[in-house]
Amino acid sequence: MPTDVFYRSAVLHLACFRNVVISHTGGLLRLPEMKKIGDAYRDVLKRHPQGVVAFVVLAQGTPVAEREALQESPRFMSGLRDSILCASVVMEEGGAMAQLLNTVIRGINVVTRRKSLIVFTTHEDALRATAPHVVKQSSGEETTALLKQAVAEARGNWQTLRA
Repeated sequence: MPTDVFYRSAVLHLACFRNVVISHTGGLLRLPEMKKIGDAYRDVLKRHPQGVVAFVVLAQGTPVAEREALQESPRFMSGLRDSILCASVVMEEGGAMAQLLNTVIRGINVVTRRKSLIVFTTHEDALRATAPHVVKQSSGEETTALLKQAVAEARGNWQTLRA
């Protein structure tokens, strides 16, 4: 199941699967990377006007983004408003850093006046929450399994890039 690579760098890998933007972050996000995330959402929305879904993985050791990048996130999310159907964030980090990242995400939700970003500690929980929002190509299609494959493919591409 091919995912379309939208962007890749040493810290960010963006892939698209149907109406889903899959992002893996493994380093400090700066403003240019955050703008690429917004570009990916808008690109998917052009092809799927019914709405975009985000599946975000913050790898262990990912720091909080730079200030300018943090300001960009609620800006582009506010611009998309109701077009973001679901945004699941898998936080692979634990402890104090996870609490800090969680606080940042809650702040973005407050600024955008939505609760579109939902934090999960496991990929499985995030997949279950995200799958109902994935565009189906046929009735009865099992989107959870397909999304899991797409996330695994995107993750494999990201890990290969980082090796």
